[in-house]
Amino acid sequence: MPNCKTAVPYRGTPEQEERLRKVIEEHKGQTGATMPVLQAAQEIFGYLPEEVQIMVAEGLDIPLSEVYGVSTFYSFFTLNPKGKYQISVCLGTACYVKGAADVLDAVEKKSAAVALEWEYADFLEQQRLARIDRTLSYCYVSLEEEESADPVGWLSGLTLQQKCELWRMFLGKRLFLPEFEWLRDAMLQGAVPNWIEWHLALYRVLEEENIRFFCKDGQFELLDKEGHRIYFGVDHSEAAEQVLMKVLFPLNQ
Repeated sequence: MPNCKTAVPYRGTPEQEERLRKVIEEHKGQTGATMPVLQAAQEIFGYLPEEVQIMVAEGLDIPLSEVYGVSTFYSFFTLNPKGKYQISVCLGTACYVKGAADVLDAVEKKSAAVALEWEYADFLEQQRLARIDRTLSYCYVSLEEEESADPVGWLSGLTLQQKCELWRMFLGKRLFLPEFEWLRDAMLQGAVPNWIEWHLALYRVLEEENIRFFCKDGQFELLDKEGHRIYFGVDHSEAAEQVLMKVLFPLNQ
């Protein structure tokens, strides 16, 4: 006997079962009845649990193995219930170059958002998919049912490479980006998503750009690859500076 069991308990109602019996009766004795009956069954129940497969097999007087074979062969059939909202991500060439892989990665990680490059802004704006704010470093696309203005959600959409780019823009170009304000506020609340990745990203950039840091006698210095000091505000009032200090000297904060 094939393993037809699903991952969740069966919750079919008598009404649903009666509807399926009527469909089975309409197709009983017909050649090729298995496919249309299973399609109807999935429309009724939303999926094809073991109990439904047994009803179809007994009702059409065919082996359960045949029902199970058809149910598992075609990708549009499912043995487990799906969520309320089904997400399909196109991975064709045209979609892939527009950042589909990043979207899929964010969905699989259950991120609240995904951050995409500005070159896709016009397309995203036309489709009303993204938060278009030119003061930000990326286009942020919400993956939640209702778009949230919570910066923590947007931060969760950043990849490790994107975090590296934010650090690189701050350290190399002295750009004080809004994302670091979000990060500083989330840090103060103890709610930074993937906090360890911000550490990894910073140290990767420091190594790649050959930037060295020193702390001696209470004095903090950053030297670029030519040995020149990288200057920041004396009071470290900027969000990016505060996050930098927290990462480099966590025990001194």
